[in-house]
Amino acid sequence: MDFQIMTSNKLKLIIPTIKEDFLRTTRNLSSFFNLLPISEIVFIGPEVLEECVDKEKKKYPEADRIFYINENDIIPMKEFMDTMRKRLSLDGYVMDGNSRPGWYYQQFLKMSFSKICEAEYYMTWDADTIPLRKKEMFNDKGKPFFDVKSEYIPGYFITIKKFFNIDKGLDKSFISEHMVFKTDFMKEMITEIEEMSYYGNRFYEKILYGIDITNMKWGFSEFETYGNWMLKKHP
Repeated sequence: MDFQIMTSNKLKLIIPTIKEDFLRTTRNLSSFFNLLPISEIVFIGPEVLEECVDKEKKKYPEADRIFYINENDIIPMKEFMDTMRKRLSLDGYVMDGNSRPGWYYQQFLKMSFSKICEAEYYMTWDADTIPLRKKEMFNDKGKPFFDVKSEYIPGYFITIKKFFNIDKGLDKSFISEHMVFKTDFMKEMITEIEEMSYYGNRFYEKILYGIDITNMKWGFSEFETYGNWMLKKHP
């Protein structure tokens, strides 16, 4: 599917989702446009999602700013699942719910969007949340905010330390159900991962093979990784 990112000073909002979560999100899509500084919403998901997006967006005046991208055009699902299955089998495991393949996959989709985004920044939003009040995402100097919460999962920082030799740089957590990514910095981080010595060529292969099997259930967070990497590399 051909897809052209719009040119705008506002943020591109991407929401990786499945059909069921999408239908919950569509209770009020206009609230995203009214409360967030965005130019468009891009839903990323399986092929079955396209018909849902095309049908639902017609209910809103912002229909021409609501788009769909097939997840396979960003990271082929089969290739990812095969990679994870092979990774787990190295240590005698089979892929099941505990290995959380879908959870990893949506994180990697968010990261990979940087490769097709023509804007300076893009924002990701978790499909199970909606904005309830107006929210600015940049300060008066044009720098994006990091919204933080109180959460600490040690496994994420084991991987960050292993990959980048970076310690936890903030007493808060960067996991806040949404994040603004600077496109070039995300691509820079991906390149750094792909240059690591772990097995594979693609960044998600490197991540999966670099995570210790005992840490696989909580082995990686794109938000914690990018936030702490930014504190170190681009403070």
